[in-house]
Amino acid sequence: MPITHYKIDMYNVDYTCDKCGKGVMRPLRDGIQMVDQTKGIPHKCNNDMCLHVDMLKINYPFQMAVKEGDEVKLADDEENPEADA
Repeated sequence: MPITHYKIDMYNVDYTCDKCGKGVMRPLRDGIQMVDQTKGIPHKCNNDMCLHVDMLKINYPFQMAVKEGDEVKLADDEENPEADA
């Protein structure tokens, strides 16, 4: 199989807090052991004036690599975050 080379574009994907619209959601890792993650992964807003907690289906932030020139579709809602990726 021949070796091919191509450039990639890197995207950082983050989740803005639904409550304040200013902070971004970060996974809660304060010693919380999640036994059942079917309801999601606990995240907390990093805005000190908000600190909203929500259950999200995937860990934010994350990075996504896309072959240069390929169309990139990022999901706009948490309901199906990787549907268009």
